[in-house]
Amino acid sequence: PRDSIIQCVGQMDKLYQPFEVQERDVSGMSAQAAVTDLLALAGITNYEVSMVAWGPLGQNCPAILKFNSIGDAIMRIIDVDGHIIYEIPSGAIVITQSSKQPASSSWRTYSTQGSNPRIQDIERNDVETDENIRTFGQVKGCSYEDALGNPVEVSVDVTIVGASPPGPFNETLYSNDLIDTLAKASDVGERLITDLSGVREGVTLTVKGDPQMFLGGTLTVDDPTFINRSERYFITGYQHRISTDPPEFSTQIDLISNQSGRGTAITLPTCDFTYKVRQLGD
Repeated sequence: PRDSIIQCVGQMDKLYQPFEVQERDVSGMSAQAAVTDLLALAGITNYEVSMVAWGPLGQNCPAILKFNSIGDAIMRIIDVDGHIIYEIPSGAIVITQSSKQPASSSWRTYSTQGSNPRIQDIERNDVETDENIRTFGQVKGCSYEDALGNPVEVSVDVTIVGASPPGPFNETLYSNDLIDTLAKASDVGERLITDLSGVREGVTLTVKGDPQMFLGGTLTVDDPTFINRSERYFITGYQHRISTDPPEFSTQIDLISNQSGRGTAITLPTCDFTYKVRQLGD
């Protein structure tokens, strides 16, 4: 063929080998301990896991994972607090929280001119526009009965205030029955709606082949003509391409900018009609 796309299979492939549906009870474990237990189940020993403290799981509802692949089970846990999973060139599996915001310093600068690595092609796309910005959200967890036998549904509503511009009233729903307390649901909702409430710009670069490229890093794009500024971007994806006619090795990189216009997330008050008060007259 005149060109080829290289799709490398590493340790991550072990996480997505399909098998019959399995169940695993992770009640009483922290989220990080449950994840490392699943990595061990997949035969992975080289990993770097740094997760937000959460646990023990299953405080009010049994934390039972049903899954067709170990990767699916891991995603069900790490998705709650916005963690991402990827493999680095050493073969280690990395799991860490990420709001997909560029870091304060960049790993590399690409430019359309000058001595920095040169950009061969650049495309701009709106990752988040008025149509997909979210200003209201609902988080649903599990349902259970309290000590008095009253039904309890773990559910909170969150909204954003102070965004600039305010944006339309668009809502989002997040559901995960591992969430079994209102406090956790509130934390998840406020993080989620904050991440979805700002405007981002997406940029796709084509550059000379860069085998050191990695997910989750930060690049600076210096372009005084097309994007008309020097800006830091978060790396959300990349693809290497090798062509033979003409002979060329290139890398295509998908990037998103920092968010602008984000407001402050708040959890809306929830009425609790669980308890009854009876007052007797004189």
